[in-house]
Amino acid sequence: MGKKNIDGLNLFNPIDEDWYAYDENYGTDQEKYFVQFLNDQSDSLNKRYDEFYLLRNLKAIKLFSFKDGKGFEPDFILFLRKKGEDVGKVLQLFIEPKGRHLIENDDWKQNFLTDIEWKDQIEAIGEGNEYRVYGLPFFNNEDQNQSEFKDAFQQLLDG
Repeated sequence: MGKKNIDGLNLFNPIDEDWYAYDENYGTDQEKYFVQFLNDQSDSLNKRYDEFYLLRNLKAIKLFSFKDGKGFEPDFILFLRKKGEDVGKVLQLFIEPKGRHLIENDDWKQNFLTDIEWKDQIEAIGEGNEYRVYGLPFFNNEDQNQSEFKDAFQQLLDG
């Protein structure tokens, strides 16, 4: 796990936010920047969604590439329920903040994440929930990936 404190990111503490499910904000600098980004989007999210929750994926979900079966665990899962929608309809986003030095080597993960889009409903057995599942491009606050991430994020929220 990453550091608890990173210079320049210690002013924001998400643990008091309803959408943040943890008592600490551990992680890499990019993971912390992403949590801060989500907080910056919270007013906009609250206008469109009755509920949204960010969960850190701590070995709970492992995804496997459609092409070669390689697996990985995205760092975050964002759950959203749109205003006016049935309580059982959930939008689920897989999000992977990534340091610039790792982007090229992990490009296959980004390709896989951006390939995820099940437009048909997925029903959770026994729970009656319907999910729309998406992956987003890597989040990186330092580079062009940031605008690619922001555009994809905004497109999903507007859709």
